[in-house]
Amino acid sequence: MEEFLGEFLDEADEMTVSLAASVSELAENPGNDEVRNNAYRCVHVIRGGAGFLGLVRVERLAAAGERLLGRIAAGELEPTGERLRIVSELGLALRGILEGAREHGSEQAGDDGELVAAIEAAAQP
Repeated sequence: MEEFLGEFLDEADEMTVSLAASVSELAENPGNDEVRNNAYRCVHVIRGGAGFLGLVRVERLAAAGERLLGRIAAGELEPTGERLRIVSELGLALRGILEGAREHGSEQAGDDGELVAAIEAAAQP
């Protein structure tokens, strides 16, 4: 399982970098459907791998982000400055948890309830 964790952490690192780039691009060009879809795919990939590996915190955060970014990708919500700020926070939180998992060999305990609540609120019209 360690081999899978290492591979996942490498891929998730790439996804968090791509997510940050997508957020920056959406701030400049909010109507870019390709970038909207890329942001969604980033958290979707992270959520799937986290679920497979039992990384509960990562999966919970990514699932909330997936709901928000899925609605943005579908055109149901606009990528407003506040929503993009929250997605940036999500990316930073994921990166921190993933770095801790790389350092310690497993996901560390933590409370992400406030961020999940903020993401869920941002996913509302």
